[in-house]
Amino acid sequence: MRTIVAIAMLAMLTTACSKKEPASPPGPAELRSGDKAADKAADDKAAVDKASADKAAMEEAAALAAGPTESAVDGATPTARDLLLVKGNVFGFSLEDSRQQFSAVTVRCGSESGGDMAKQQACLAEAQEAGAKEGFRFESAGEGKWTWISFGQDDKGAEEIFIKAMVALQQSQADRLVVKIAGEVSGKQWDAMPVKVRAAMLEVAIPILVVDADTVAMDSPRKGRLIYHLRK
Repeated sequence: MRTIVAIAMLAMLTTACSKKEPASPPGPAELRSGDKAADKAADDKAAVDKASADKAAMEEAAALAAGPTESAVDGATPTARDLLLVKGNVFGFSLEDSRQQFSAVTVRCGSESGGDMAKQQACLAEAQEAGAKEGFRFESAGEGKWTWISFGQDDKGAEEIFIKAMVALQQSQADRLVVKIAGEVSGKQWDAMPVKVRAAMLEVAIPILVVDADTVAMDSPRKGRLIYHLRK
């Protein structure tokens, strides 16, 4: 044991003797220069991230103006005006039927579960439950204007307004209703939007497509076709 300790002490002594003198620490000027460079890099990254998010949101707002490209309306289906503007009609979001969004959520849950099928299924069930609480409705505001309300639920189960906007009907066809914001807007999602995105939303007309007597759709460039079913 003493031999081992002696050898260890000799190795430590040899290493200590062979070490080079440490370099002189950077001076105040060098530290300030490094801090400025780091701050600039962080600011540049934040600016790029913000610009990217703003661009994506603005593209989505602009794409809404183009509207859906398909319709499955037949003679038995009520017109868009009759379906969407009937007092009391509420449309709930369907994650399962919104294929692109459902696929994205499935991929996310698979990644987060680490291959555990039980965890993946629980994640999907949670996402579906949350999505089922979301939806939208129209309420009459008089003089040909309507209030469009999109909503979800808060942690206590109370309705949480995402966007509440006074809108005017721009177009009313058998298979679609086109609305445009024409007054005050409020809500949790609206308040969180960048100013540029809000400005873009105020300029676009938003088409809502009637798929069948119980189903409507809105298209999103980031999330694909979003499907809503009439709640009965």
